[in-house]
Amino acid sequence: MAEKTSAKNKEVEINLPGTASGDAVDGELGQIRDLLFGRQAKETLDRLTKLERDVMAAIGELAQRVDTRLADLDARLSDLDASLNAEVDARLAGDSGLEDRLDQQAQTMSDVQIDLRASIDRRSDEFRKQLLKARGELGERIEKVDIDLREQNVERHVLANALTQAAAAISTGDQ
Repeated sequence: MAEKTSAKNKEVEINLPGTASGDAVDGELGQIRDLLFGRQAKETLDRLTKLERDVMAAIGELAQRVDTRLADLDARLSDLDASLNAEVDARLAGDSGLEDRLDQQAQTMSDVQIDLRASIDRRSDEFRKQLLKARGELGERIEKVDIDLREQNVERHVLANALTQAAAAISTGDQ
C-alpha cells in the first residue's frame, strides 16, 4: 500500500513494508491492519499456492502412473491375444483332433482376458477412489487451514481495534 503526501505541490509516494502496491485500504486502521497482516496474508497465499501446485503434481503423477499401467496391461492383453491366435492357427493346421482342446484353451484365454479386464477395471476404480480420497483429504485440510486462519484474523482484528483506540487516546492526550 502506498501513501501519498504533498509538500509544496510535490507528491511523494511512500511504500509501506510488507504490503503490495495497489492495495487500497482507507484510514489509519487500514494501515495498521496492513502492517499487521500483510506478510502473513502473502505467506498464507504462497503456502496455499504451493499446496495446490503439489496436489496437482501428485494428481498428475498418479494419473500418469495409471495411464502407464493401463498401457502396459493393454500391451500384455494384445500379446496374449496374439499368442492365442498364433496357437490356434498352429494347432488347427497341425491336427484337427486337437480342436476340442484348442476350444478349451481359447475359452481359458478368453476367461483370462475377461479376468484381466475386470482386474484392470477394479484397479482403475481403486486408483480413482484413491485420487478422490486424496482430493477430499486435501479439501478438508485446506478448509481446516482456512478456518484456523479466519479464527486468527478475528483475534488480530480485536488487537488491531485495541491498538487503534490506544493510538487515538494517545494522540488526543486521553489516558
